[in-house]
Amino acid sequence: SWLEEQEFYDNTTVVIVGDHLSMNNYSFDDIEDYQRTIYNAYINSAIEAEDNSYYQKTIDNFLEFGNISIESSSNYISIQIPISNIYSDNTYDIKLLIKGGGTVREPSATDNIKNLYNDGSTINTVHIGGDESNPEVKLNATQGIMLDNNGDYRYYGKKPNNYVKFNNELWRIIGVFNNVDDGTGKKETRLKIIRNESIGSYSWDSSASTETNGYGLNDWSKSALMTELNDLYYNSTSGTCYISHTNTSTTCDFTSTGLDSEARNMISDAIYHLGGANYSVTLYADDYYNAERGTKVYGCSIDDGACTIATTWTGKVGLMYLSDYLYATDLNVCDSSGSNYEDSNCCGNNWLYDGAGGIWTIVNRNSGNGSVFIISGASNSKGGIASTVVYMPQKVLPIVYLKSNIKITGGTGTSSDPYKLS
Repeated sequence: SWLEEQEFYDNTTVVIVGDHLSMNNYSFDDIEDYQRTIYNAYINSAIEAEDNSYYQKTIDNFLEFGNISIESSSNYISIQIPISNIYSDNTYDIKLLIKGGGTVREPSATDNIKNLYNDGSTINTVHIGGDESNPEVKLNATQGIMLDNNGDYRYYGKKPNNYVKFNNELWRIIGVFNNVDDGTGKKETRLKIIRNESIGSYSWDSSASTETNGYGLNDWSKSALMTELNDLYYNSTSGTCYISHTNTSTTCDFTSTGLDSEARNMISDAIYHLGGANYSVTLYADDYYNAERGTKVYGCSIDDGACTIATTWTGKVGLMYLSDYLYATDLNVCDSSGSNYEDSNCCGNNWLYDGAGGIWTIVNRNSGNGSVFIISGASNSKGGIASTVVYMPQKVLPIVYLKSNIKITGGTGTSSDPYKLS
């Protein structure tokens, strides 16, 4: 019944059958999962065509597999797998063409990045911080893509090809993140990108002298910068931005640098986690990641509904996590912990470090209500992490999550030939 439902075209001599390849409909929600299914099917069993008779052969020990390629359109999907017999030197080019009346999803941008990681290059496994008691991450040095200990794909190292044309300017891909909630409970795998250059230096927050003595508060859900990014910058308008304490302000004009209508159509809401962290030289990327997704903020060891500082926020434009920065370094050569990331082996091999520092993150320091973590620009810790008061101006690099149906339609990811999106 499975063969009756589908059409197969044998490119040379081998085709695959197996119940676990059966598709009752022709909609593929995850091309990578389907690719993996087919790959595993080849490993486990194969049918060789010979005089129109089929017989099964075990292929565990004598076949080698090349990279799987997938071509899809609105009414078919073609999967091609090159294999070779290591004993006879015979080579086969297996092609399955599956046709149906439903919808075949073309690979999304997230699929493309995952496929780059799984391109057959050598994968090195290292422990975070070089400490075997810490979690492992897996590095594809050829592509500069990491599979981190949380199952997300991140670009790392000094010069990965992660440039993308977005908003008619250069942005860069931080990575592919699973289970990104849009605030309604709908979770998808989505691409997170960051603007390549700062849009200016502004306060994270400020306030009137009658509130927190004018020094602002480290609650992103109420912060001045959050409002500026999700109102003025998002809508490409001009207005007032804060640059110091007691609501000291300046005019900021985002009419030419803000998001245009095409860019706005490519992004949607996402839940940003706002858990606070401590400043410590002994913490690593995974420690900050866990803290960011925790519920400890200043004044609250746990979010019991009474916390005055929010632990999550839903919106469109945010800032990088501290963990985004720490994971972006080449952990194969950087074994420093938290605030020691200014070591040249660390910040010198981190594409998110711009050489100067002084960049805001979204992460609050939970030991007080007025401090937030930054990428340091101080001479004695440049490229490491530090915290500073929220009213002190720092560089702003906007972050957005792209919609899950965004595709890469061209480009190679270099700065001169960035990925093109649709």
